[in-house]
Amino acid sequence: MSSNKSYSIFFDIDDTLYDQYEPFRQAFKTTFDNQFDALNIEDLFIFSRAQSDKVFDMVQRGEMDRESMYAYRIGKAFEEKGIHLPKSDCLIFQRNYEQCQKNIHLSQQIKNLLTFLSQHNVEIGIISNGPERHQWFKIKNLGLEKWFNKKNIFISETVGYSKPSSKIFQYVEKQTSRSSDECIYIGDAFQIDVVGAKNANWKSIWFNRRHHLIPEKAIVKPDFVVQSELELSQLLLTIYHITFSFNEK
Repeated sequence: MSSNKSYSIFFDIDDTLYDQYEPFRQAFKTTFDNQFDALNIEDLFIFSRAQSDKVFDMVQRGEMDRESMYAYRIGKAFEEKGIHLPKSDCLIFQRNYEQCQKNIHLSQQIKNLLTFLSQHNVEIGIISNGPERHQWFKIKNLGLEKWFNKKNIFISETVGYSKPSSKIFQYVEKQTSRSSDECIYIGDAFQIDVVGAKNANWKSIWFNRRHHLIPEKAIVKPDFVVQSELELSQLLLTIYHITFSFNEK
């Protein structure tokens, strides 16, 4: 990337700006206590996220309601471990998960990064799949309006398009008067975030917190891969050829 180019940087929310595993872990403990101590909770989280991504388009098209989707994703994660979880228990878990999401927060590392980008007049924004009300609930809980201008926050339900469709990225280009080669997208989900951004001819940074492998049949590849918030901070500073300390305090 040329250091002379002025890039706009857009972020995903879930498992990108904040670590989504923590509220999942808390909800799991609240719901099941010590009942499933033998299970790896992070494995369940990763699998449930994959199931959620798989059926998201069905929800968007009205082929599955949200309650069924919530029950499906955690239920399938338990099935992967050979356990049948009744739908009623799946929905109790979901209610607890939503309660735990009230306590989500940004790490100091991400706060430092967003503050630095804002102070250096880097245009930043958000592109997130999900229902408008729920995603804005997270935005407000995380205090993201401190750094992100509301006009640069794009939620799929509001826009009418969702990732990985290139249409949502093209919509953002039109709204921000930017071209595809001036935009960078940062997200954690390969099939949704990386594929969506690359199909729209955006630069892509895959924030691979969970250390996944690039799918064998992947047609596109991210421009960069980072596995931690510190790596992400250092990469963005390298792109802008800026020297700054982002050590967490």
